[in-house]
Amino acid sequence: YKFIWVDSGEVELDIDHQHVVLKKGQLVPLSHLHHLEFLRIEGKCYALMFNGNFYCIHGNDHEVSCNGLLFHGSSHVLTFVLSEDERRKIDTLTRIMQEEFLSTDHLQERCSGIVETVYHIMYANAEDRQGAVRENSLQFETIRKFYVLVDTYFKEKKQVQEYADMLNKSPKTLANILS
Repeated sequence: YKFIWVDSGEVELDIDHQHVVLKKGQLVPLSHLHHLEFLRIEGKCYALMFNGNFYCIHGNDHEVSCNGLLFHGSSHVLTFVLSEDERRKIDTLTRIMQEEFLSTDHLQERCSGIVETVYHIMYANAEDRQGAVRENSLQFETIRKFYVLVDTYFKEKKQVQEYADMLNKSPKTLANILS
């Protein structure tokens, strides 16, 4: 899971073969399912990356919806323009994280709490942001659950029927929703 935000200048990315240019004050959330390539960096950007075992990904989805809107809520890459208040908060958190990672004490784990705070900052108003409107909440929830199931069972389950059964849908209905 990744957050990439631009502090100054601009960054050119290839995200799942989609060309994306982020400018100062913009942020993009990505899941481990996205293929990311940095094409050009002019200025200063931050990339916050962490693994799926992080606190809020599965066990606390009901609290911050990490498997929801930010990472699996759209077929398009979601790009946010940070408000001045959000930029100030993220700048402060970034400085704290940098200091923690440079220290050699055993307290570096505190940074995971800072990452969680970034989630709360970004998720608080995500549904009101441009491009983040859910077209159909029932379909959205089915797609979100499907992504989580595929991520969990992709090595064992290969048939649409298996996922449709877990979602209490027919394979045809599931295929229509996903199309």
